[in-house]
Amino acid sequence: MIEPRATERPSNRSARWAACQRLMCARSCAMDREQRVGGVSLAGGGGSGARAGGGREARGTRGLWAMAVMLSVAALGVVASTSGVAHAVASRLAPPPTIVATIDLERVINGLHERWAKERELEVLKRKYEDDLKRRESELKTESELINVMAPGPQREERAEGFEEKAVDGRVRSELFERRLEARRTQMFASMYKSILKASAGLAETNGYGLILSADDTLQIPETAKTAQEARAVIASRRVIFQSRSLDVTEDLITLMNNQWIAEGGAAPDKSMPAGTIPQPSKAR
Repeated sequence: MIEPRATERPSNRSARWAACQRLMCARSCAMDREQRVGGVSLAGGGGSGARAGGGREARGTRGLWAMAVMLSVAALGVVASTSGVAHAVASRLAPPPTIVATIDLERVINGLHERWAKERELEVLKRKYEDDLKRRESELKTESELINVMAPGPQREERAEGFEEKAVDGRVRSELFERRLEARRTQMFASMYKSILKASAGLAETNGYGLILSADDTLQIPETAKTAQEARAVIASRRVIFQSRSLDVTEDLITLMNNQWIAEGGAAPDKSMPAGTIPQPSKAR
């Protein structure tokens, strides 16, 4: 991975400028002292003293200049090195960007082999309930016809009471069957939702996703909304306003879950199977 170039911060430039100013000030003071020393030598020693003092002054000035330059370069190098190290450490400590993915939850549920298999099971159960209800309705119809041809009397009244009890029992059974079917359907969706959560976690771990959202940006306000409050409720329920199609991993999740379903012994959809037929697994689940 290519590290970004370390940019120089204003605070680092200020520090280097202050260091250079201090070095220049020190150099100027040293030169002043050297000149004063040279002046005393000239006053006390005559011509030869002046020449000697002048030589010492030149050599001292050149030495101070060289020292000042070396110190300036060293100070600049230290400041630059410190700035680069600080930036590199900050870059390493910064958390990596979070990779976000989205799924169309409804499309996932509709695309699962598990959904198809469990819908088949519910279909068989529903047909069993309906056959039982039809048999009871046929019995009640026959009983009603027999009662209608009976002569008035205690036997007819007794049989009519039995008929009413059977009719009430039939209505109760019908409601009970509907509740059982709804309960089974609720369990089916709850089970599939748990499977989706588990599979999504695995998909995220495999591909490095930090967040998977259920996209609802395609949700539309129903034309059947009767009040503004109902329309606003639909709008408020949305969590994703826009998503790029490149973030969608719905098909990846469907493929992953269907492969797991088959690996565990589940059956793939077979459109040629008649309605109400439960798909047979390839092995015991």
